[in-house]
Amino acid sequence: MPPAYRVGGSGTVPPSYGPLIQIHAELSPLTWGQAWLDGQPTAVEEHEALLDAIEQGDPGAAENTAIAHFEREGALIINQRLAILT
Repeated sequence: MPPAYRVGGSGTVPPSYGPLIQIHAELSPLTWGQAWLDGQPTAVEEHEALLDAIEQGDPGAAENTAIAHFEREGALIINQRLAILT
């Protein structure tokens, strides 16, 4: 069995989270820039909505919120990179 990953010294997450952690590590450098900073208030609201859905035990709302968040931030990263290339 693969080892669990350490998270900020606060504990561990299951090995199944490994791919998610790797994706986050690879995308994090792409989030540097003004466009990313401008979008942070929206990201905070989305994170809060996701946590609310999880706390309320609503997997459908949690899934929809997570997908919308990922799609919005993914588009932001792509657009930011395309702007650099053009």
